[in-house]
Amino acid sequence: MKCGGRTAALFILCAGMVGGCVSGPGAVRSVLTKIDDAREGDHDSPEKAFQVEFSGGTETSGPIVLRTGENSPAFVTLDGRGGTLKLRGLGSLLTVGPGLTLELRNITLRGREKNTASLVRVMEGGRLILGRGALITGNETSSSGGGVYVAGGSLILEGGEIRENRVVGTRAGGGGVYGEGSGAALILRNGAISDNGVSAVRGGGGGVYLIGNGVEFTMTGGEIRGNSVSVTGPVVSGGGVHLVGNGARFVMRSGVIRDNRIASSASASGGGVYLGLGDFIMTGGRISGNGLWFSAASVAGGGVHVNNGNFTLSGGYLVDNTASKGGGVYITNGAFTSEAPAEQRARGASRQDAGGDGAENSVAGRGAERSAGPEGAGNGEKLAIKNGSLVLSGGEITGNNASIGGGVYLERGLFIMNAGRIRSNTALLSGGGVHAERGTFTRLGGDLGGNAGKNGPDLYP
Repeated sequence: MKCGGRTAALFILCAGMVGGCVSGPGAVRSVLTKIDDAREGDHDSPEKAFQVEFSGGTETSGPIVLRTGENSPAFVTLDGRGGTLKLRGLGSLLTVGPGLTLELRNITLRGREKNTASLVRVMEGGRLILGRGALITGNETSSSGGGVYVAGGSLILEGGEIRENRVVGTRAGGGGVYGEGSGAALILRNGAISDNGVSAVRGGGGGVYLIGNGVEFTMTGGEIRGNSVSVTGPVVSGGGVHLVGNGARFVMRSGVIRDNRIASSASASGGGVYLGLGDFIMTGGRISGNGLWFSAASVAGGGVHVNNGNFTLSGGYLVDNTASKGGGVYITNGAFTSEAPAEQRARGASRQDAGGDGAENSVAGRGAERSAGPEGAGNGEKLAIKNGSLVLSGGEITGNNASIGGGVYLERGLFIMNAGRIRSNTALLSGGGVHAERGTFTRLGGDLGGNAGKNGPDLYP
């Protein structure tokens, strides 16, 4: 590409609105200067657009920091034309600073083994968009966030991938993405977070780890698949997604979370999704094939584990996830509301993994108009009751299989069944339909029957 009569050796920055061009191997570092120069004396637009192109091939680079001047937002597109930018040395290859939106297209950012930082960092007020052909890969780090670390900024996938990154350490999370801070946001519209891993003494979130008050994850497409967490200590959670924080929110409207795995020498939870505090709202999509690699103890919630949080299911599928307790959904001091329409159905078959108890799940909803309970009975609104309770008003839980609690496993909470069906579930030991351990089950209506279990085929105790 030519700009102003010059051909770039590595990058070209064309500021079409104001003229000018920056080229050469160090040009990408000049983005800061060029954006600031372009902004001087020009206040017609709050955001300026720039194009940066990579010449193709493979180049190595040290740290690149992109940012704008104070109160000077800018949008920069970096099109790699199929090329690769590889990290030289230690640290982050690319940092997106405050006020800047950077879109990557057709470029591979490649890390290295035994690195000390995430490959890409998005700072507070910054935004990174991974467009078609963008790939962040090959980074192994001792800090959380193998691929991308989001520190209060935003990460948006629109066709790009975060693949084959790894976090190793004593306490680590987010093999693909680690986000923290009240402004941290992840949006997955298309593309994939796949085949990333965490290996640690304590850890979680093989694909995604989000923590902090008000963190947000919105999934309207794409996949989170084939990620894994392997720990030697007592805590492991979220093979695919780990989300924790007051006011934290995960909304899944479409897309797939599949084939994520956890391995632990102790107990494990949430093969697909782990929610601690906050809300998980699922209106569509599919959570399938998640669960256990190996565990010396129990695995709770092959599909979803909710711990002191709220899970509302009004559409989508949970199918063929595996666990010893709660193949589909496991609730600990949380809330689960199933409100899906009749056609939204998930079915699973019985399986027992070698060396452990097996569970496969189905959760489906049917014709729910409302969910009511002690804090909102009769108000006509869909409501997930807090403080350790589960409300079922019109949903269907059927065809699940587990060692304990074939349909529902409730620990330390309140389950109010207003309507719906819990049928054809099987437990090897107790609670084919419902196992309420140190919890209270109140049936006000609905259909509970036709389940199988050695102790309490429909309800235990």
